[in-house]
Amino acid sequence: MAMLALPIPMSNNIASAAPPLFGIDNGAVTRDGLTIKFIQTRGGNSSGGSLGGELPEPTSFTVTSDGKVIAVTRVVYTSTYLIDLVLATPVMAGAVVTFSYTAPDNDPSPTNKAIQDPDGLDAASFGPFTVAVNRSEVTAPTPTPTVSGLPSWDTEPLTDSETDAFTEGIWPAVIPGNIIITSEFGFTVDKKNGIKPKIRMKNYAGTIAMTLTASYKEKGKAKKYTCKFAPFGTSKKLKTAKWKWYTPKKACALPPALVTSIQTGKSTLNAKATWKRQWFNGKKTQPNGTKIKARKLKYTVKGLPR
Repeated sequence: MAMLALPIPMSNNIASAAPPLFGIDNGAVTRDGLTIKFIQTRGGNSSGGSLGGELPEPTSFTVTSDGKVIAVTRVVYTSTYLIDLVLATPVMAGAVVTFSYTAPDNDPSPTNKAIQDPDGLDAASFGPFTVAVNRSEVTAPTPTPTVSGLPSWDTEPLTDSETDAFTEGIWPAVIPGNIIITSEFGFTVDKKNGIKPKIRMKNYAGTIAMTLTASYKEKGKAKKYTCKFAPFGTSKKLKTAKWKWYTPKKACALPPALVTSIQTGKSTLNAKATWKRQWFNGKKTQPNGTKIKARKLKYTVKGLPR
């Protein structure tokens, strides 16, 4: 979903030769609501900005949708100059969104919970910014119905999904734990930070080849992480269609530095896979004769500082 707004100059935000600007980068619908990303720039150059210090409190931000205040539940730095604001409730199609920031008492310390540059200099209060959300661009995804209305592994889905409404998972607050992305897919994390995908199939069967990738830093050195799971699922001919979970036998071990980087919002774990689907009875066609195509799976796992 694209959202457009003109960057608005702010005076005396951060003590620097070129005062920073704040402007909209983009937005995206997640299962938690609408994530608004905005960018800090210096002299109009987005690559020149950099955020540091502690995360600001969610209550420092005020977000409205058509005049109604929506609580900000989480604040996450997703890069050196991007912040995600995760909302308590979704923004409806066609809504007009505003957001603003109220800075705490100025404190030139990196421990002050404020928007800061790496030297600990605080940004001043700003906003509100107004963003019109285009009706044709926003269609909030509908999860498989559950009691809570969100993806869950506690109850069986009504039917197989052809695509995923949600593709983003959150690193679990407690380890071992689960990363529930959809009612049919997610990851499990063991006490040693070993991670496995977990998928349930009913009418469809088939095998999945999945790879995990991530970029992170360890002691200031940039590193790349890649791990391939052995194919999982089943290519056997099943007698009846019923929901069943499948997962690889062996987990991918995540380096401690990568786990920390995910937890602090500095890294994202990416999963890509090809699911060579078949019908539960082993055929390559559905009962109506339609040929079954392989399905591409793509997920991300982020961390939210707690």
